[in-house]
Amino acid sequence: MAIEQSVANLVIDNITDRCTSLKNELVRFGEKEYPSLGPYRLIKFLQSANDEIVKQVNIIVQDKDTLSLLTEEQIEIRLYRYAKLIPYLHVLLSFIKGAEIKDVPAGLINPLKRLISKFLPDTEIIFLSSTIFNYSFFDLATQIRIVFGKSFKDLLASFPEHLMVISLPESEKKNTLLHCIIAHEIGHGIAQRSGKADELRKLVYDNIDKLEFETTIKSLFQILHDKQGGDQPSLFPTELQVKEMITSGVNGTIANWIEELAADGLGVCILGPAFYFSFIHFITSCHYINDVSLTHPPPKVRIFFMSHFIRDNDLGFEKLFEQYPRMKEFFIVWSKLTESPSSSQDPVFKLVMKAIYKIQAALKEMVINIIGDNSLTFEKLSNLPTLVELLINIIPPNEIIDYERQEIISSDISSILNAGWATYISEFEEFSINVKRNLKEIERFGLKERLNEILSKAIELTEIRTITEAG
Repeated sequence: MAIEQSVANLVIDNITDRCTSLKNELVRFGEKEYPSLGPYRLIKFLQSANDEIVKQVNIIVQDKDTLSLLTEEQIEIRLYRYAKLIPYLHVLLSFIKGAEIKDVPAGLINPLKRLISKFLPDTEIIFLSSTIFNYSFFDLATQIRIVFGKSFKDLLASFPEHLMVISLPESEKKNTLLHCIIAHEIGHGIAQRSGKADELRKLVYDNIDKLEFETTIKSLFQILHDKQGGDQPSLFPTELQVKEMITSGVNGTIANWIEELAADGLGVCILGPAFYFSFIHFITSCHYINDVSLTHPPPKVRIFFMSHFIRDNDLGFEKLFEQYPRMKEFFIVWSKLTESPSSSQDPVFKLVMKAIYKIQAALKEMVINIIGDNSLTFEKLSNLPTLVELLINIIPPNEIIDYERQEIISSDISSILNAGWATYISEFEEFSINVKRNLKEIERFGLKERLNEILSKAIELTEIRTITEAG
């Protein structure tokens, strides 16, 4: 019994030490400044969960009568019920590192929070700067409830229903133009809560070429059968197993791809051409347009799908290009480049891609219906030419003076970002000439940095006016 007691004491001491270390770390993180409430809400939960682990372990230890009736293994199981949660607390702590004001584009946060609240009400947000060159979306609240729901149900009663973590590449913190990619991450949240996932998947699956599907099964089975030689028992799947394998692959691919495509389409509905252009500039810096995986369709397919949102008559974004020939040329080139499915030889990917290309119009309408009247449109960007003119002349496009009505019209984040991309793609040469009047020795990257600085300043000034008017 002495040995058993010493083992139990060691386990208890170690759990207590780990929780004390984490408690001290959480105090340090709680003293930092974050641009949104999300990190504070997560820190508060971690502190409460950490304290609860210590409390429950002490209850187990102090209940001498019960302990005397338990075996060593039973005591260990009771302690492990809480000790196993400690690593999860550390994992959750990683979602706070990189979330300080100094780590993220702080001027963008409040406008983005309002944009997110418009489409995803009752959502807390953690903006996270990451060394990974990617943008990502993660609803942390769902995972927290899965892990802690049974043990700490009471602690979760006041926790946000949705805690969205949006990460962005640390090295691109000042690249306001590129941050339009965040519209795709918001799109993930909208798609997941829309309740339309099964309907979207069914639309794609119903349009899989059934004859090609059966031919693919027979062809693959024949290849495997031919590899088997002699009269030995088969080491390869039967034709029925091959069919099940292909069907499972098709269903899995559709489920993953359709959410990505829906998020892309919703991204266009949220930020218009600004998202379309930012996606192309981002994706071509790290992927070939034919890159394909189980989780993501090829960029070529994604750009093809988004182009139909740009062309949609009700959204009307293509009308913007009539005012800017270089934007129109850019769009035409990329539309032609993505007209045919990717050249992937994987039979599952080929089946799904062909179905998507056949039903892009119906798929587009379904996605647009998810967002409804909240979608950005050409009409809502009516002040774009004036904002572009301001940018060309190195003036933050945060507001327009209407001399006839004698009023000042404030810009919103969508208009500012679209003006930024219109300037970069179509009017960058004229913008550069004006910048170089003051800065003679400046290269293309420096000119783009200057454009991003002006856009960031415009968003910041718009935010100041919004807060002032609300106060």
